[in-house]
Amino acid sequence: MLTRIPSKFKINNHGNIVLYALIFGTLALALIGGAFSEYALMESRRAQRIYYREQAYHMAESGLEYYFWQLKNLPVGDMVTSSIIEKDFVANNVAIHGKILVEALAESIDASSTVVMVTSTGWLDAFPLTRRVLTAQFLVDYNGTISRESINE
Repeated sequence: MLTRIPSKFKINNHGNIVLYALIFGTLALALIGGAFSEYALMESRRAQRIYYREQAYHMAESGLEYYFWQLKNLPVGDMVTSSIIEKDFVANNVAIHGKILVEALAESIDASSTVVMVTSTGWLDAFPLTRRVLTAQFLVDYNGTISRESINE
């Protein structure tokens, strides 16, 4: 036997669409927010990688400058045909720690001048796979004049 529900206890379905809209809207906002946060994290990592790559470039460049300084302060006639220098790099004003590897190969063109091919590699201790390699060619005259011919990356 079915009994009739009094009218004051009837179920009212008028607010269900608002409830569904709130639930699906919240889910959509959560998905969009997650996608934006993932994109922001990815861009942050990319910016960090670019920053460390630039730091490695400057370290490799400082290796070239160091070898240039060594050539300028080397007495004439004391040049070796090849050398490898590995140095620790610590920047005082920034928390950058890394290594520099400088490889040089000298070759006499004639009795009065020598060409030195220098390859400098810089990398950070925190990111050793981020290496930058620079090569330069120095021309040393018999009287000690040094000129930098080219720098290639």
